[in-house]
This record gives sequence, structure tokens and C-alpha cells, in this order.
Amino acid sequence: MTSTSLTRESSLDDVLERHPDFPRLVALKIDVQRRGVHYTERALSHVGPSRHQIRGTYIFGSRDQSLSAVPESLVLRDGTTVLTDPTPLDQNPYRVDWQDRRFVLLDGDRFIEETELWA
Repeated sequence: MTSTSLTRESSLDDVLERHPDFPRLVALKIDVQRRGVHYTERALSHVGPSRHQIRGTYIFGSRDQSLSAVPESLVLRDGTTVLTDPTPLDQNPYRVDWQDRRFVLLDGDRFIEETELWA
């Protein structure tokens, strides 16, 4: 495939618009696992190893080529979990930030969903 044959990826909103009966949080979960996440410094400052599950060492590494102490998983409001893969910002991941005394999932600067961390 050449670069001229590549097209813009559909956004989560585009996909949900084309498939309105598909559950939004299931689509979000798939997209978060596909794109990965980046934890902001503000979010990481509210992560507590005694309160939250922190990822361990992976045999195959991770997208960010780092073994830093970041949360293992997000919990969506429907109670499902999303195993996270820390991803560099230049690869367009979702961002996890701390805003208004809660963890939030952002796409760029756009609020997507409130989230919790695996305890």
C-alpha cells in the first residue's frame, strides 16, 4: 500500500454515526485499545500504588518503549475495563487527565468520558 492510497481514519463519532445501534462504550473500549493512551503528569500525580493497579513488566514491551509506573487499566462507567497500552503522544493516543477531581479520557483536548482506574 502506498502513502497515496491511505485515507483518513474515521473518528469514533464517525463510526458511531454510521452504526447508531452499536453500544458507544463498547466502541470506545475498542478504540482506546487500538489507539492506546497517554497519562498526563497531572493524572499520574493522582495515581496511588496502594490504591491503583500499576502495570508490571511486559515480556514484549509496550508502545512507549518504557516500563514506567502507569495504571494497568481504566474502568468505564458501565463497569467494563480497558487494559491500557501507554503510547507516545506523536502516535495520537487518547489522553487520561485529572480534571475536576476525577480522571477523564480525552481525545486531544475534547472530553470523551469520565473514567476510573483499576483498584
